[in-house]
Amino acid sequence: MLRLFHKLYGFIIQEVSLQKNSLFLWSPFFLAIGIAIYFMLRVEPPFILGFSFVLGGLGAVLATYKRRHEVERRRVQFVFAHLFFLMALGFGTAQVRTALVYTPLLNKALGPVDVIGTVERVEPQGIGQGSRIILRDLDVERLELEQTPRKVRLKLRKDEGVLSGQRIKVLAKLNPPSAPVSPGAFDFQRYAFFKGLGAVGFIYNQPEILKEASGLSHFWAKTRERLSQRVERQLKGRQGAVANALMTGQRGSIAKQDIQAMRDAGLAHLLAISGMHVGMIVGVLFFFSRLFMAAIPNMALYYPIKKYAAVFALVGAILYTLIVGATIPTQRALMMSGLVLIAIMLDRTAISMRLVALAAFVVLLFSPES
Repeated sequence: MLRLFHKLYGFIIQEVSLQKNSLFLWSPFFLAIGIAIYFMLRVEPPFILGFSFVLGGLGAVLATYKRRHEVERRRVQFVFAHLFFLMALGFGTAQVRTALVYTPLLNKALGPVDVIGTVERVEPQGIGQGSRIILRDLDVERLELEQTPRKVRLKLRKDEGVLSGQRIKVLAKLNPPSAPVSPGAFDFQRYAFFKGLGAVGFIYNQPEILKEASGLSHFWAKTRERLSQRVERQLKGRQGAVANALMTGQRGSIAKQDIQAMRDAGLAHLLAISGMHVGMIVGVLFFFSRLFMAAIPNMALYYPIKKYAAVFALVGAILYTLIVGATIPTQRALMMSGLVLIAIMLDRTAISMRLVALAAFVVLLFSPES
């Protein structure tokens, strides 16, 4: 048994030595292990536990850092300390994220009740089929403040002209987010929790507008809605619904048979605004801005137009991300495209595995539930 242990230990030492220069590439993997450990727990651990893990991991890294070049054994100790710190960081990050997004969930149906809230987002469901709206800053009849969800998602039976940013009052029926229909199926309750949705339901009456919309968040939401409406005006029916989803991420108006057809063809992932969409925006902006500047002789000869084009494309990608709502796939795509463009500005290699690892690390760090 002791001999087997020595062989296993020697194998681990050898593998770690081979991977020591690729430690950065392994970072998101071990961060994800820590996140997975947290989400596998059946009960919420005390907050001090995650803090202690992170502090202990950081202490181990600092303790082994100075002596990491002395002998191979010290280097291996530093690598193991680093990996433990990454797992502890993943565990702590998931715990902090869960605390930050916490929202009370309804445990039984409620209503009809008066609901007052600010419209965060409007999702059209197709011509004549109404919309889905997300309300925040809620005041719900028959619910105490500590029982009130941070957000609710409600179905409007008709297109009532509700806009993002408005403060409205409605008569609504509220239901708890639904549990998975079978083991391993999509868990809407978990999805809703991390979106801050404590209830879903539908609206009985025409919304009463208490306050008109204002603010920066309203500007982006209004821009998204105007773009969506313009697309569906130019491309009628089912074509417009699919085009709208590809351009703005608004998928509510796509016919069920079209969604099923795309799933059967393995193309459903195209409906989520992600790498393909951001990449096309970046590519078009970069190519045509550089082409325009290249057509001006003095500018092409005396100025770094490639870097200027990269700046222009990066600004365009950021604006596009804000317009479509900055979902997790869009954030990841923006991170990777942004790093490529920044590398162009700094005359560095634009495409590498480090780019993928860094994008994954940042997304997991800020949205561990992803």
